[in-house]
Amino acid sequence: MPIPFLGYIYAGFASPVDEDLADIIHIEDYVVRDKNASFLLRMQGDRFQEHGICHGDLIIFERGTVPKNNQLAIVFIEGEGHLIVHMHDAQLSSNTQQQIIGTVISVIRKYV
Repeated sequence: MPIPFLGYIYAGFASPVDEDLADIIHIEDYVVRDKNASFLLRMQGDRFQEHGICHGDLIIFERGTVPKNNQLAIVFIEGEGHLIVHMHDAQLSSNTQQQIIGTVISVIRKYV
């Protein structure tokens, strides 16, 4: 669904908003890189607030991507899906099975 883009607004100080149409933005083009590999999850819990993700947010992740160090990743640990901060040197116990599913590419929050 395209949404009209009116321009920029600055934090902290009043600035005039020009209501002339600057562009049309398709939200999926802005938040998704690969439509065939992208999926949504809804966040449960507040553990990732320090990363800007709150309870109820929609997380868009891209399946099959390899996370960089400190990047948010979706993993299966012993058959359950988890959101983690990926650490290359982190070691799980030797009897724990971990499978990286993909990386977080966008978060959507609804305020009303």
